[in-house]
Amino acid sequence: MVRKLFKHEFAALGRVLLPTCAVLPAIAACVRLLLFFETDTLLFNILFTSTVTALVVACIVVTVLTSAMVVVRFYRNLFTSEGYLSFTLPVTPTQHLWVKLLSALLFELIALVAVLLAAVIATEGELLVEIFRAAAYYVELILRGAIGAHFWGYLAEVLVLLPVLWTVQLLTLYACMTVGQLAKKNRILLAVGVYFAYTSIMQTLSSTATFILPILGEEFWEPIVSFIGAHPHASAHMALIGAIVFSAAFGVLLFFICRHILNRRLNLE
Repeated sequence: MVRKLFKHEFAALGRVLLPTCAVLPAIAACVRLLLFFETDTLLFNILFTSTVTALVVACIVVTVLTSAMVVVRFYRNLFTSEGYLSFTLPVTPTQHLWVKLLSALLFELIALVAVLLAAVIATEGELLVEIFRAAAYYVELILRGAIGAHFWGYLAEVLVLLPVLWTVQLLTLYACMTVGQLAKKNRILLAVGVYFAYTSIMQTLSSTATFILPILGEEFWEPIVSFIGAHPHASAHMALIGAIVFSAAFGVLLFFICRHILNRRLNLE
């Protein structure tokens, strides 16, 4: 049943998002085609500028629309009248959350790939080759430098951290909407309020840390600075791994908040 639910979720999002993503390579192909007829005429400049502008706007629209669609789909399918049908299926709230989360991540990945593919298509062949050569040169330079083989460790940690942060961002929105549906009225308003309260708390904690950390004194910072100076790569690896662990733990907390409310406090419209 979970597989069928995932297919249904994919179809529901794909009806809007897949055609939208398909527009990007088409516009990028137009940009590339115009480059074959490059001239110094006013007509070419107008056409080329307009097409590039359309491509940039389309990339922004696809990115924003994808994020908006996954959020709206989560709310409508679970907390409106559709929720009566959703929760009559032989699927647990935990499975609903997983399906929504994985579907959202998949379509945001598709949108990212579409944007990158459009950029590659629109880029001139020689320029694209030069970009890849420059990237390979800098990687080789880094590997031969002070960072050395640690580069691959850093790359792996960043490639793990980015999806984790991406997932946490989605779970934050899901948690705010889930908490917001506890209200009897104005649920969307409460969800927005919860999100702004969360943002304000994070900013306050960040500002407090920025104020407190410098006044802890040399006795606190000297061992840390000495360790970083003696083990720079180990310190960087520890910071990245710590960020991964902390973000993942926060994501798990948000997931369980959503799960608890869906299991115990569900209040459909």
